[in-house]
Formats: sequence, structure tokens, C-alpha cells
Amino acid sequence: GDLTGPEEGIGDTALAFDGDGDGRLDLFVQNGLYGPWSSQDGYNVFLKNTGVSGNWLQIDLVGTGLSNHSAVGARVEVETPFGPVMQQRMGMSNARAASLLPMHFGLGVAKEAKVKITWPSGDRTVDVLEAGKVHHIVQETVCDQ
Repeated sequence: GDLTGPEEGIGDTALAFDGDGDGRLDLFVQNGLYGPWSSQDGYNVFLKNTGVSGNWLQIDLVGTGLSNHSAVGARVEVETPFGPVMQQRMGMSNARAASLLPMHFGLGVAKEAKVKITWPSGDRTVDVLEAGKVHHIVQETVCDQ
């Protein structure tokens, strides 16, 4: 079915992200490209998640050296109680899709998680990160001299 929220609309794009910074993924629904024209069918809607959630962490990457600044192409693997989860930093955006940063990972009851980052340059970073935070990670470039 269509995802439209409390208003009429076409619900052609839905984006899950932590819009209010509370660690729960909220939902933004694009019901019309330019607003409520008769040909566009509805207002865009932000749906706040007020449910109970488990632990989480978010990762924001900054590439250096041979990697691009936004770290587009980086792979992040997180060990969760449910098994490993991988996300890749994407750099796409258009009229009906977007890629938001930082990356969000649900951790269930875990208070920390082992994180492995493979940067676009091929460098790797491994760390254990605390739950309930946004972690800003800057690539440490290793240079052979």
C-alpha cells in the first residue's frame, strides 16, 4: 500500500533517519514533489518515532589522504547481538531519493560494539564504540616512508 501519513498524498519516497537526535529512526514521507498542487497530491510529512527503542550508535565519517572527504564508498561493519551488519557510504541524491549521514546501527541491549571501517583508499580502522552516541571518525592515514 501507499505510505502517505496523516494527509493525502502519493507517498512515493520514504526516508528513515534520526530527525530529532533521540536515537530512534523517524520517517520523512515525500507525498508530492512540489507541495499540495492537484497534480502533486499532498504535503510532505515528518513522522516522529515515539516508540521504545534499544541501544544504538551512529557513525559519521571524514575521509583524508587518498579517500574523499565525505568517505563515499567506505564500508562500515558493526558486530551486533543479532550478527554483523554492514552499510556502505553512498553519495546519491535526486528528486525522489537521498542518502543521509550519519549511518545508524541498532544494537539491541549491547552497550558497545566492535566496528570495522574500510575506507575508500583501502585503509582499515577497527575500534569498539559506545552505544547512545554519534561517533565522528576521521580517517587516520598510514603513509609508508
